[in-house]
Amino acid sequence: MLVLVYLLCTDLTYAQTITGTDTQAPPTSTAENDSAATPPKEEVTQPAIISFFGLQSQRFAHDVQRQITDFILPVSVGEHVLNTLQYQAITPRVKAHILFITAGFGNSAQMQMYLELSSVFVDAGYDTMIATLPVGEELPATLADASEYWAEALNGIINAIDNASPYSVVYASGPIAATLLALYDKQRLPLPNALVIQDVFFAQNDENQKLPGLIERFPNALLDFSQSRANRWSNATLKTRQQTIRRQNLRQKTQRHLYGMPITGKQRHLIYKEMTGWFNRIGWL
Repeated sequence: MLVLVYLLCTDLTYAQTITGTDTQAPPTSTAENDSAATPPKEEVTQPAIISFFGLQSQRFAHDVQRQITDFILPVSVGEHVLNTLQYQAITPRVKAHILFITAGFGNSAQMQMYLELSSVFVDAGYDTMIATLPVGEELPATLADASEYWAEALNGIINAIDNASPYSVVYASGPIAATLLALYDKQRLPLPNALVIQDVFFAQNDENQKLPGLIERFPNALLDFSQSRANRWSNATLKTRQQTIRRQNLRQKTQRHLYGMPITGKQRHLIYKEMTGWFNRIGWL
């Protein structure tokens, strides 16, 4: 019996040795052993950080260029070249030229809306251009900043427009619309026959409160669009803007409220109807 137990213990010890399953703790590693066994780590270069706006604008620019390369018109502005999108009316008689202006930080929703609007107006006999302004991550917050921020770029874009159309219209929204009003007020830009502004605002209270005065002093036709879900800065001056336009009592100036969600087929046709109805009232059509 003792012999059998001894043989079993011997076999178990031999099996553990062969299979490496013995329960002894592994030898403690030393720094010398580690350096010999572990290859040196390669330095990993961290990728460059791309801002959300930069990434968005790059992707969107490539998207637009792939789809509408045939319509791109380069405009030289100082040392820079801005790509604008230009479309010609499909009717024999051109009714007007509409310039849509957006900011170049990748606002693809606004660009999509302007593309949708442009297609409707082109079918109805209007020449259109969509211009993307070069900006950083911040828009001009004050009227003083706005005076220099886009004047050169906008003048270059306006000079590139064919003046064969009987009327010129500029359409902009948000802080770009506010910037345009400031530049027109300082006579830094040639005046269009009509200006369409949508949800206009400056993101600074003191400057934002000056917008009704800028609207009042604008000498040509002006259409002020507002929406229920507009920026709170735009809503802050809405009532005063309405009162200013009502007090002037000019047929060529009006304030209209847009219903429905933006960038839908329904709203683009609503904007088209509002604008062409306004053109009729001021005697263009």
